Amino acid sequence: MGAKFEICYLSDKNNRDILVNTLCALFDVGIKYNEYIHGEYSYWIDGPIWKFGESATVIEQKRKAFKEIGEIDSIINVLSSHFSPTITLGAYWFGKAITLILSTCESEEKWNEVKISVDRYEVFDSLKSIEKEKAIVNLREIFNRTALNLKPYYGIAATEMMGLASSAENLQIDNHYLGDFNYFDRSLVLKMQLSDYTNDYVIEELIDGCAFLYKLQGILDLG
Repeated sequence: MGAKFEICYLSDKNNRDILVNTLCALFDVGIKYNEYIHGEYSYWIDGPIWKFGESATVIEQKRKAFKEIGEIDSIINVLSSHFSPTITLGAYWFGKAITLILSTCESEEKWNEVKISVDRYEVFDSLKSIEKEKAIVNLREIFNRTALNLKPYYGIAATEMMGLASSAENLQIDNHYLGDFNYFDRSLVLKMQLSDYTNDYVIEELIDGCAFLYKLQGILDLG
């Protein structure tokens, strides 16, 4: 996998709630398990991934497509009963199969990092100009639907990020830390001055007090 386009969220929900809400959003936008891409999942047994303990990986032996979220409930049960779960999903865009990897990582605080990673070359750089515009729409739909389902504290999407802050208290918000797409919980919006970002971002305020910010120019360096 080359450079990654990453969609990340900071959430205080448990792994089961994260997986159910995120996978429901992904399935709703046409992303499936073991249909377009060979499915696999992994988890850490005795602690989060950063403790370097024992892990397990399951690779699907049959190409049975899981097209509805209810069909993978048993996998969700396994992943949510362990640590730092990862699941490989697939989509079919522009005549080819695309791999998406959903993962969560626990911090020492109550917060979890939720990440959806795709190969940037596959989903963007290899496409024609008109397809790139559609790819941006697809990626933003994934970002938005997941944020609305998961309702995280914070969300960001950009190329090759270094990871999120380990807690809400360590989070820094300014133009240097914003991505192509951004999401802010109501409690975070109340601490911000959204008008400071109108020159560089389209601001979409939601009825519940949360907000999306989309970069005006240069999304994935297009614009």
